[in-house]
Amino acid sequence: MNSAYALFYPASYEYLQAQWVKENNVKAGTKVRVTRTFTEDEDGSCCWEHDDLVGMTGVVGDYGIAHHSLGIDMSDGSFIAIPYFALEVIKEPTYRPFANAEEFASHRDGCWISRKEGVYQRMLVIEYSNAGIRVGGSFIIYRELVRDYIFVDTGEPAGVKI
Repeated sequence: MNSAYALFYPASYEYLQAQWVKENNVKAGTKVRVTRTFTEDEDGSCCWEHDDLVGMTGVVGDYGIAHHSLGIDMSDGSFIAIPYFALEVIKEPTYRPFANAEEFASHRDGCWISRKEGVYQRMLVIEYSNAGIRVGGSFIIYRELVRDYIFVDTGEPAGVKI
């Protein structure tokens, strides 16, 4: 594209969406929230008008990044084409492993954990040390704990929120 042309004509919807997708690292599975209403074909998007989606969340579908919209698997089970400018990426909190027994200490009384994936099995933490925890006959180091387990009472990863 001639750079002089860019000074006189607005960027296309397709270009602006591609920039937004790149800047926000959007890909299939990215969690998003609808932040505003939009009209049919607003700013060149190929989306139907919606004023009923604000606040709803969903994930970008497996084939959800089209040229003129983002296909979102909504939390209510529907699949809707939504323009990028009506979305915000939901940033998930990150967690790090506990550094030592002192950091884990607030979880010691009646702490139940479960694997993040696979068979749901509640396990009671019976002992903790600077290296990790003991549940039943197994010892789990803190790095493995945050990667593979959640606290049953909160559903959050078993680590320290950053």
